[in-house]
Amino acid sequence: MISTPSTNKQLMFIKWFPYDKRNEAIASALGAKCFFIHSLGKRSVLNVPIRYFLQFVKTLSIFLKEKPDIIFVTNPPVFAAFTAAIYCACTRCFFVVDSHSGAFDDKWKYVNWLHKLVSRRALINIVTNKTHEKIYNHWRANTMILSDCYDLFFCT
Repeated sequence: MISTPSTNKQLMFIKWFPYDKRNEAIASALGAKCFFIHSLGKRSVLNVPIRYFLQFVKTLSIFLKEKPDIIFVTNPPVFAAFTAAIYCACTRCFFVVDSHSGAFDDKWKYVNWLHKLVSRRALINIVTNKTHEKIYNHWRANTMILSDCYDLFFCT
């Protein structure tokens, strides 16, 4: 794993999706390894439980192999962030949640309690706007706004 020169910490960025330009850009800027974790090819409502279980196992396997000091994890799904929270609770490392606006969609309301719990334990929660920052502040979770950062890294 690549270390940042100033902190010498092992950084990792994970997302439960085949690919995302934003995550790759943030990881590159931080000198972190970037992992895109996905299972079962096509996503469907029917394969969610199996897919998320497989991704949970793959993610923990990567954490155990790489031994990161700080994990950046994309939300949604909150289960990816929950996986990082479990690992960090056991190893005393830290995690940062990069929450996209989709994390607040109605389809995720059934796990809002988990979202709130994980967010409070994160070192910081990255959000893209003031509206979402206010939600995290209400939950007493640390936040910072970083909107459309990939434009900063890929502008010509």
